[in-house]
Amino acid sequence: MEIKDINIALCMDHLQPSNAMLVLGTPLTAIPLDKVEEVTLEWGPFPTAEQFPMFKAFLRWFTWPTNAQNANQPKSYVDGKSPNQPAFEIKGQQFFGRWRMSGVRERRQQTAPNVSQYFISVTLRLGFLQAFDWTEVLLAEGWTSPGNASAVTAPDAGSPIDDTVSNDPEEVLMLRLANVDPTRMFAIAKTINALVTGTLTIEGQPHGTDWHFIVAHPQRQQDGSGTIEFMVAKPQFTINAFQDNNTSREVSVGYLWQVPKALAQTIITAWDAGAGRSASASYGKDARLVDIVLTAVVGRANLTTPWRQINCNTWVRYHYAWG
Repeated sequence: MEIKDINIALCMDHLQPSNAMLVLGTPLTAIPLDKVEEVTLEWGPFPTAEQFPMFKAFLRWFTWPTNAQNANQPKSYVDGKSPNQPAFEIKGQQFFGRWRMSGVRERRQQTAPNVSQYFISVTLRLGFLQAFDWTEVLLAEGWTSPGNASAVTAPDAGSPIDDTVSNDPEEVLMLRLANVDPTRMFAIAKTINALVTGTLTIEGQPHGTDWHFIVAHPQRQQDGSGTIEFMVAKPQFTINAFQDNNTSREVSVGYLWQVPKALAQTIITAWDAGAGRSASASYGKDARLVDIVLTAVVGRANLTTPWRQINCNTWVRYHYAWG
């Protein structure tokens, strides 16, 4: 849901900071953070969940209700106006520092037969994400289209693609991992391929099995955090390749074959949203399916050290560049 589709005044009225409750039993060591702190804040009860899709979009765009006072500037974190001011206050308990969005959840509580009440919560974490964690992954976009239902026999027995049948319907998900340590985002992006196994559960919702990693793109955000966008798919085959490994020119290459034409354009258009990416496609007139090649620059970023004093009147810092 886009910002223009959100009734911001209504969301701010229902999700006032003074009405938020700190959820007891919040885990404080769920994932490795440089400063291990996490809070979950909940609003409710609501008699119906009818407005929850809009409430969720509101929290994902602004993180905290007071950020929406400037409706034209989405923020992925909440902090105080100065180091001496709290980022937010819950029932007299003050929280200082910069708190970043981790996830938005809803829950239903049955109070009587055929009677339920509903709650919505936001989880905030202090510090940058240091390792990949599926509980942090958000669903940015998703597409589905009929597959080609063609069985394929591999040229050699025992091959991973032997007698593989394409998924029907064919699906593609664009996923986002936010609030990543910018010095770690390239290394974390390289681990995703091996982690796309079993049943994918995104934001608490299962999405089935047989997913294939396509390509990942780490990038730095304006607020200083890192974000990794990556695609997983259920096409007939995918292959992951690379160019100029372990240099500043390194490129991640993802091949996605046998994609329906309409779905192929949707995928390419979505991939065009990020800088440093490219996409190409070829169309087979006989099968009327598209082969796509997606690339993203993922080379190691240059490094500049902080200033350091080496004697009473000399300060130095070093800049490292790879290439």
